[in-house]
Amino acid sequence: RDVLDLYRYLNDINELRIEQLARFAKCRTGGRSLVMIFYGYTMELPDPRSGHCNLDELLACGDVDLLASPVSYQDRAEGGVMAFMAPADSIQAHGVLWMVEDDTRTFRALDQSELDAHFNPTIRGVADTREVHRRNMAAVIARSCGLWWMDLWGSGWLRDDGIWDGLADLRALYRARMGRPFRPRVAILSDEKSCLHLNNAFRHAVDLLYRANVPIYRCGFSMGLYTLRDAAEGRLPDSVRLAVVLDALDLPDDRRTGLRTHCLDRGVSLLFQYACGLVQPIPEPEDPLDLPLLALESPAPARFQLERDGSWIGRDTPVFPRFHVREDPDITVLGRYADGLAAFAERSVGTAGARVLFCGAMGSDPAVLRLAARRCGVPIHLEEGDALYAGEGFLAFHASEGGHRVVRLPGWHRVTDECGTPIPVHWPDGPPLPDRPAEGTPVGETPVAAIQLAVPAHSTRFLLRDDPETNEGAQGIGETGTRESITQEERAPWNRA
Repeated sequence: RDVLDLYRYLNDINELRIEQLARFAKCRTGGRSLVMIFYGYTMELPDPRSGHCNLDELLACGDVDLLASPVSYQDRAEGGVMAFMAPADSIQAHGVLWMVEDDTRTFRALDQSELDAHFNPTIRGVADTREVHRRNMAAVIARSCGLWWMDLWGSGWLRDDGIWDGLADLRALYRARMGRPFRPRVAILSDEKSCLHLNNAFRHAVDLLYRANVPIYRCGFSMGLYTLRDAAEGRLPDSVRLAVVLDALDLPDDRRTGLRTHCLDRGVSLLFQYACGLVQPIPEPEDPLDLPLLALESPAPARFQLERDGSWIGRDTPVFPRFHVREDPDITVLGRYADGLAAFAERSVGTAGARVLFCGAMGSDPAVLRLAARRCGVPIHLEEGDALYAGEGFLAFHASEGGHRVVRLPGWHRVTDECGTPIPVHWPDGPPLPDRPAEGTPVGETPVAAIQLAVPAHSTRFLLRDDPETNEGAQGIGETGTRESITQEERAPWNRA
C-alpha cells in the first residue's frame, strides 16, 4: 500500500504543478496564450515513476490547449512505423490538440556522436528521408492532429532543398485535408493507472503497452488510440466495432458496467489482452462482461497456438498469473496454450451482436488482432503487415518491403493519389450497383473496391477517395507545381551548417 501511495503521489504532484503553471500562464496573458505540455506518454513510458499517469485529470483542468511528444522511438527508421506515444485520439476528443514532434535524423545528420544517435536512427538517404517524412505525416493527416519538424541540435538535419520541397508537398496535403472527422473501426484502449498496481511495474508494463504499440499499426485496419476511461464513459466514435483493451488490470465495477453499457450494449465488441481485472476481484457469476477467467497458480508460458492455422503466438517466457478461459457451450475457443487450456476465446454477449474476446498473451500480435477484427465485422485493408493509417476518405501505408500489394477499400468507388491521378479499381465481389448502400453500412453490405500496387521497399503511398458528389478527390496537393513552397525565411532556423 505504501508503494501504491508513493506512485500516486508522484503522479499527482507532477500533474498538479502542470495545472498550476498552465493556469498562471492563462491568467498572466488574459487567456490569450496557448499552453502546450509534453505529457501523456502512456505507450512510451508506462512506468508509475514517470509522472505521466494522470492524463485524465490534466484533460479535465481546462487550461491546457495542446499536448505533445516526439514520434515514438520504437521502429521509427525506414520500413518502420510512426507510432504515437499517447492515446492521441482521446486527447483530441477532449478538445486538446495533439502535436507530434518529428525529430527524424535525416541523411544530413552526419554527427553520430550526438546524444540521440544511439536511440534515434539516422535515415540513410534523401529518398528514404522523404518517405519517412511522408509516413509520419500520414498518421497526422488521418486524424487531423498537428506536427512540426525538428532538428534536435540545430546541426543541419534539414539543410537540403529536396527535403524542403517534400515538406512543402506534405504541408499542402495537410492543409487540404485538415479538420475531417476521424472515424476508426477499432479502438485501442490503454489505462494509465493500471501500471501503478504492478510488481516490477516497468518490466511488466513494457510487455503490456510499450511492446504492444508498434504491432497495432501493422494490422491493416483503421484504428484509433483512446483511454479505457473514455470507452467506459461513452466517448468512443460510433464507427468503432471492436475495442482492444491492452492493460485492464484495475477494472472496478463501475468501469465494467460502463463498458457493458457504452460498448457491448451498442454492438461494440471487447478484446481483453492478458487480463480482465486483477486488482478488483472478478464478480461471478454476475460479471457484467460475462468472461469466465481462471488463473494458473504457478508461472507458465503464455505462448499459444491458433486453432485456425496452427501458428504460434507469443513468447515462451513464463508469466504469473497466467489466465485461461473456462470452457462451456457458449465459449468459442480460437487458440490454446501448449497444455491445452483455452488461451484465446470469445463469447457472444447481449442482443446487439457484440462479443467479448480474451487473449492470454501480453502485448499485441497482428495475427490475433486481425482475426478478432474479422470476427467483429471490421474490414482489413492490407494483409502484408505494413504500417497503415486511415482516416475519412484517406488511407496511407508505408511498405516495410518491396512487392505487390492489394488494398481493399469498402465503400470507395474511385481512388486517386495525392495529386489527383486516378488509380485503377477492380471489384473482387462484383461491381457496385445503383441501389448498393453507401459507406457506413455493415461491411457485408458494402461494395469493396480493391486496388493492386507495385511498391518499392520503404515507400509511402497515399490513397484518396474520389467522391464526385463532394469533389473529395480534389482535396489533395493538386497538380504538380501548384503547392506553396516553404520560404527561405521559414527554413532559416534549420538551415545551419
